Amino acid sequence: MTNPVPWGTLPHDPAKNRAAVFTPYNIVFGGGERYLLTVVQVMQEMGHAVDVLVRENNVCATKEQLLKVATGLRVPLNPDLLSLEVVTVKGIHIFPPREGYSMFMLLGNDKLPTFAGLGHVNFYMCQFPFDLNRPPRPGTTKAYATYDYVLLNSGYTDRWYNIAARTHIETAMRLYGSAPTVVVLYPPVEPFPAKSQLHGGEGGEGEAAEAARHHIMVLGRFFSGRQSKGHGSAIDIFEGILPALPPGTQLNLVGNLMPGHSAYVAGLRKRAKHLPVNFHIGVSPQVIEEVMHTSLVQWHLTGIELEVAEDPASEEHFGISIAEGMSAGVIPVVLNRGGVTDIVRHGVTGYLGSNAAQLANITKEVFALDQASLGQLRTNAVTWVEKFSTKSFSKTFRMLANRGRLTKPFRHLVQQTRDIVTPRAFTLPKSSPKAAIIIEARQHYAFEYVVKNTMFHLGEEWSLFVYHGKSNSRFVKDALASVANTNFRELDTDQLPVATLNALLKAPEFWGELRGAGADRVLFFQTDSLLVHGGIQPFLQYDYVGAPWHRKNERWGPKQAAMPQGVGNGGLSLRSVPTMEALARAYGNTSGTQQEDFLWASIMERLPGQYKLAPREEALRFCIEVPCEEFETPQKGHKKGGKDAGGGADQALAAAGVDAAASGASGGGTAPLQTLPFTPMAVHATWYYMWGTAQRFADLLTMLETSVCGPVPGGAAAGSASGAGSSSEEQPPGQAIGSKRRRDSQADLGADLDAAAAAAATALVAVPVDWRERFKARFVQEARKERLKRQARRLKAENALQVVQVEVHRLEQALAREQRALPGLRAELAAVRQARQQAAAAALAAHYWQPAAVQRAHGVETVLAPQDAEAREHDLQQRLAVAELEVRKLTSQLAAQRRRAAEVQRRLQALLP
Repeated sequence: MTNPVPWGTLPHDPAKNRAAVFTPYNIVFGGGERYLLTVVQVMQEMGHAVDVLVRENNVCATKEQLLKVATGLRVPLNPDLLSLEVVTVKGIHIFPPREGYSMFMLLGNDKLPTFAGLGHVNFYMCQFPFDLNRPPRPGTTKAYATYDYVLLNSGYTDRWYNIAARTHIETAMRLYGSAPTVVVLYPPVEPFPAKSQLHGGEGGEGEAAEAARHHIMVLGRFFSGRQSKGHGSAIDIFEGILPALPPGTQLNLVGNLMPGHSAYVAGLRKRAKHLPVNFHIGVSPQVIEEVMHTSLVQWHLTGIELEVAEDPASEEHFGISIAEGMSAGVIPVVLNRGGVTDIVRHGVTGYLGSNAAQLANITKEVFALDQASLGQLRTNAVTWVEKFSTKSFSKTFRMLANRGRLTKPFRHLVQQTRDIVTPRAFTLPKSSPKAAIIIEARQHYAFEYVVKNTMFHLGEEWSLFVYHGKSNSRFVKDALASVANTNFRELDTDQLPVATLNALLKAPEFWGELRGAGADRVLFFQTDSLLVHGGIQPFLQYDYVGAPWHRKNERWGPKQAAMPQGVGNGGLSLRSVPTMEALARAYGNTSGTQQEDFLWASIMERLPGQYKLAPREEALRFCIEVPCEEFETPQKGHKKGGKDAGGGADQALAAAGVDAAASGASGGGTAPLQTLPFTPMAVHATWYYMWGTAQRFADLLTMLETSVCGPVPGGAAAGSASGAGSSSEEQPPGQAIGSKRRRDSQADLGADLDAAAAAAATALVAVPVDWRERFKARFVQEARKERLKRQARRLKAENALQVVQVEVHRLEQALAREQRALPGLRAELAAVRQARQQAAAAALAAHYWQPAAVQRAHGVETVLAPQDAEAREHDLQQRLAVAELEVRKLTSQLAAQRRRAAEVQRRLQALLP
């Protein structure tokens, strides 16, 4: 293979069944702490002993105190699998009591984690990027690259995080070849069951229980400042509408007191004097539940004292307490700000108001509703809030942890070969009968890599369509700046849940637009897809082809009799545009939960005369997602689908031809696959499934490595579509060197050894006969050894030269990027200086340096830290100095690497015959 990947350095799980979480904040009764401790609970359920890491002087100083907080937050923890450890930190490093965690999570309030990850799979839970406009702390970009996931608590936080983190994701990828995947994982909500007919009440008893609800409540911690829960405004609104409410209505303020904020509560009590307002501070969950069951309305007013978009960090990021109230049958009437819209759907599960006056009017209207209308609201709310349950949280976290572990080979490939794949540039046709399509709303670390891998193998006769969200618009356009004529399409969304994607691909308008753009066949791919080679031509005859499903697939398995082919997965699929448009018009009006690929496949199998669906084996030649045992080559001494005896990656790496101790070894060379008689054209999320046996894992590594530049001519056999591939196309200097020599050397190795043996035998003519026969075999063996040593030294020198030249290429690319950035910085700095000299700084500030939140409201995506021209000039001076320093450093490193390359080249020439 022309591009060896050092699989020997593939990270391994320490497999010590131990996990850890770290919080730099006091562990108290709050939403962030509930999130953290629920993660601990899930880790324990996964079989891990968990270390909760804190710094010295944390108010939670013992395991007993930790368990008390967990009990108060209604999070059950296993004391036998729990440890509270005090740690020290230095820079971005945490020094834990032990090394090697399978999983690790850090809780933080910065856009980048302030500490590096400690686990095999690392999570960073960002409650909100409070440092929106501030530059990150030194070293945090390096720490950022150690994480697999950034967890966010709502779509609102996700929108702001995408703005704040875009450049840092790009920087982490450029400098360290890795960046985390950003995921919205809603906080877990432990419900307070509603006392109604919804949960066991019968007849009049349930109706009477609901009729007894006639109070208003506010649930949230008592503190002043950022993210204050608006208790003071609640008292004012209540006072204003009290005459219009039923007699006896009270306002209940419920929550824990933040240490040091007693004066805030004292002020509230004074404000509520002579009003029917009750304070329930630090009460038990049982008391909270009783308050909920006597309350008709729940207010949530976080951020009500602020002007709109004045400080996005002070808005409600999610609102766990709202979901808790909904689970108990309380009707939410909340301020329409921040992340509450993820929970409350106006008129369906509750009500949204834009200001105090609207909230007051809505509250009076809710008190006037009849019991039937209130019951419908409660039914909707209780059903809707189940998506935020602890069970749902646990399921998603487990899935992410498992995928984080299984994705390591793919991440390793991207990290090790990014400087080969991403510098590629393409000039594509704006319109073509053949088009590649990716739909991606995230700022995904593999986006650029996967797109350029796909276009490299397809060739420049294919056009490219990129459907992206609002938040990642600039990210995808920057990533594909070197792919000319890309067709960008912005979707009116920041997130793309599965239901939305299904609805889009079942919409006839979507396929009609593609047909109007000239596309007849489209290759749909995602960020977990890779083309192994470019032999796609034989598959263009089909209306639909995707990777075949496994026979135990939960959707296809029960329907195999009606759908014998089981083709196939839509994540990487080739489709006929006219056929898709016709199917969408006839059958596309189905629920978003109906998977679009399964829908099309079932229709085509039901109507084989009308549509041409690829046969099962042909679909596997097109793409592999999961191993299909019926097509696998039987492995000697290995049971199909079985587990490794040792299971370890070392055994699998050995099967792939990799010495786990060798940092530069290649994974499998050009040998054919061990479990399949052909090489599929593509892989789709295959790393999630090909861990069953060492042979399968070896094949996974071989296919991943082959995807970089295609099969070596004469190497692994491709499938029915394995045409010429693209192996000869643009390779960085040093990528092809040694390949031909290595093949020639290996092909001639037997002949060389025989020649050496013959020469040694001939040289023994002058030796006495009794000695010659006695020592002939030994002399021949020594001659072979010497030849092998020389051969090994030559191959080692070739590999060393290849590594050096790849590094030279990487440095040249980095230097070119920095040099391209310098003129822009200098021009911008000159413009700012000129504006200041002309006394136009005030006008400039009003026109250009607006606060980030106002920019976002006007649809501007650029976020600028300085708020005036003087600060901007200082910032540009610093950035320019750093850039010039980086250019000098890269120039020096490049010169050193070129000298090293020349020296290695000289040594190699001396070893050549």
